[in-house]
Amino acid sequence: MISFIRGELVSNQIDRVVVDVNGIGYGIFMSEYSISQLPKLGSEVKIHTYLNVREDAMLLFGFLKEEDLEIFKLLILVNGIGPKQG
Repeated sequence: MISFIRGELVSNQIDRVVVDVNGIGYGIFMSEYSISQLPKLGSEVKIHTYLNVREDAMLLFGFLKEEDLEIFKLLILVNGIGPKQG
C-alpha cells in the first residue's frame, strides 16, 4: 500500500498530476478541484493516496486531506461505484 506521496510537483493535467520522488514520477489521479488547490509546479507536495489494483491496471488516486481519502474509501464500498466515479 502507498499511504502518501511527498515530492516535487512536476506536472498537472485536468485529472492527474505527476510527483517526482527521488527521480521516480508517480502519476496520481485527482479531482479538478484538488488539482486547483495545489501549489505551483516545482513546489513540494504531500498527497494522500489510494492504490486501486485491477486485472488490467494499477491506478493511484490522490487527496489533499486524509479525511477526503477516508470518505473516498467509504464511497467505493457502495455497490456500483468505482474509484473513477467516487
